[in-house]
Order: sequence, then C-alpha cells, then structure tokens
Amino acid sequence: MELTGAFWQDARNEGRNEGRKEGKKAGIKIGERRGKKQGIDEAIIKLIPDLFALSNDRQAVIKILMNKMNLSQEQAEGYYKRATTKVAGFTSICNKSVVPQAVWGAFLVG
Repeated sequence: MELTGAFWQDARNEGRNEGRKEGKKAGIKIGERRGKKQGIDEAIIKLIPDLFALSNDRQAVIKILMNKMNLSQEQAEGYYKRATTKVAGFTSICNKSVVPQAVWGAFLVG
C-alpha cells in the first residue's frame, strides 16, 4: 500500500476531529463546574440581605453562612462584602425585606 498525500490528509483530518471531540467534552465539563459555582455564589449573595433583615447583625449572618453553607470565616466574610457592595442600598433593602419570618426561621433552625 502506498502512503499518498490523500492518506496523510485523511489521517490528519481524523486526528483533528478526534481532538475537537475530546476538547469539546473537556470544555463542557469545565463550563458546567464554573456555572455551578457561579450559581451557588449568586444564590449566597442574594440570600445575605434577607439574612441580615432577620438578625440586623453582620456577625450573625457570617455565622449562619459558616454553619449552614459549610464556609470558612474568610469565605463567609468575602460573600458578605460582595453582597454589601453588589446590592445598592443594602441596608434599605434589608429593612424592607418581604421574606416571611417562618421561612427563614426554618432555614436558621433546620
């Protein structure tokens, strides 16, 4: 069998296609991990004003995040800082929270 230019071109094309498939799978996995982390981050940040509205105490919110979300103190403080800078008028929003006390009470106790 003679190894012509067409043979080598086919081999290159197969290699490229296989590489693209593997790269796509790896990229999807990375994207899923990043998306999940981003979703969790956003959920925690959106939760903080309501937690603050219940306790009006920064340290209590940080303790809740540490206990319920299994975060370190540094992580919890980082989320708190991001939430307070991300949400315009953080304290006024907290004071007008419409989350029922029973809902957050169950979260805090359970």
